[in-house]
Amino acid sequence: RLGMRREGSYYGAQGFVEKTTGAIAPVALSGLMMMGNTAANPVGVRLIGPAAAVIVLAGLWLFRGYSLDEAVEQHA
Repeated sequence: RLGMRREGSYYGAQGFVEKTTGAIAPVALSGLMMMGNTAANPVGVRLIGPAAAVIVLAGLWLFRGYSLDEAVEQHA
């Protein structure tokens, strides 16, 4: 629209999100495994699936308004 390129900003935001999730994932997994990771107490292992489902649903909710059907203008 303004004739300015914004790819760098988008790439920077993507990198920030990837690094943040890469830092949070081990902490979350460790927290779940501290609840139980043995045959006698498998609660933590059993909660990993539902925790992943909650994260996926949160992502779906977050991006629910994002549409790919918009027309893309071609600039020569």
